Amino acid sequence: MPGVPLRGVFYGWWIVVAVTLIITISNGLANFTFGLLVVPMAADLGVSRGLIGWLPTARLVGNSGMNIVLGPLVDRHGARVLLAIAAAIAAAILFAISRAPSYALVLALFFVLGAFDFSMPGHVLTAVPVAKWFVRRRGQAIGYIGVGVAAGGIFYSFFHQYLIENLGWRGALAISAGIIVVTIIPISLLLLRRQPEDMGLEPDGERQGPAQGPLTWSGEVQWTRAEAIRTSAFRKLVAAYLLANFAVSGFLVHRAGMWEDGGLSPAVIASAFALDSLAFGFGAVGTGYLVGRVPSRFIAAGATLLQAATIAVMVAWVNAPVAIMVAMIFGIGGGSAVTLQTVLWAEYYGRASLGSIRGIVFPATMIGFGLGPPAIGILYGSTGQSYVVGFAISVGALIAAAMLLIWARRPQKEPEPLAAVVEG
Repeated sequence: MPGVPLRGVFYGWWIVVAVTLIITISNGLANFTFGLLVVPMAADLGVSRGLIGWLPTARLVGNSGMNIVLGPLVDRHGARVLLAIAAAIAAAILFAISRAPSYALVLALFFVLGAFDFSMPGHVLTAVPVAKWFVRRRGQAIGYIGVGVAAGGIFYSFFHQYLIENLGWRGALAISAGIIVVTIIPISLLLLRRQPEDMGLEPDGERQGPAQGPLTWSGEVQWTRAEAIRTSAFRKLVAAYLLANFAVSGFLVHRAGMWEDGGLSPAVIASAFALDSLAFGFGAVGTGYLVGRVPSRFIAAGATLLQAATIAVMVAWVNAPVAIMVAMIFGIGGGSAVTLQTVLWAEYYGRASLGSIRGIVFPATMIGFGLGPPAIGILYGSTGQSYVVGFAISVGALIAAAMLLIWARRPQKEPEPLAAVVEG
């Protein structure tokens, strides 16, 4: 369908810039760097690492329920105001956590934080707005916002480590809360917009011709949430990412503990976290350019197997050079995997109901992310304070996830106008 090219920079790229900045700053909510908090929080609150491992689980439980609500709202109204509200509330709760006197209260606050936490890669408030602005160049756009994960991870790996060493984990969270308030709220309100059709544009930067309706399908197949759920590809993708998230979350939270037990210094551990983030960015951007050239499910499976291999290497050898190597390779695989999670859902089911679909997919797959840290923590305590058994299970879960991704072929359906598929 021909369109009139838009002069200047396509506004979708401003959406990419805004979301990249938001993701960068949202790392202050300590999803990626939570591993740095495990040991000091356990010591301060007087509990085991296994119990600390339940904090990410509580956050994800709260997050899961809210995503079901947010998905349809993002489809109808966009993420602009929703993100600003979420940032304000999340920052307030993060500050409250920094003042909480007991583990029980910290656990409860992490659950509430989850409802407003948008820092997880692939969250409906950050991934869906970008996916709605692109079709042909969606892979590249999603890959670019992976730079936000990388930049935020690098910055906060050192910043949080510095704050923890000088102000403690409580000071680190309090300062991060302030940064979120003064940056993310104005970025969201000033730059975010729902979708190109609202501005008289089509995805990828073309202006609609005069005879076009307000919503078009741009050659993309559109599925409703109900239709998507009934496909076998949907079930395979959900199962694959549930398993993968179980393995990855357990590794991310407990790798610092394993390295510390192995005698690695805080400086080496923080460097490994930062290099992981840097490699994540390269993996995300590189994958964006592969999308459309190689079947997405094959790229996703390859990235998952790469993560499995790096965990296996880390279990076999614990020393500074291996930690740095593992972090970088794992980061490449992670950047690729997160990019493909967003791309696959939009590629398979279209833009029209993407928020509604992701709203139920995200909590379903996050079950694995929530179970990983406590499971690894419990196995650590019950196997003589060793991570070997837990990480071996993680490797097996990633291999199974890769097989499911390969088998998840794109479902078939005739294209429909976008306006006919948007769910009320």
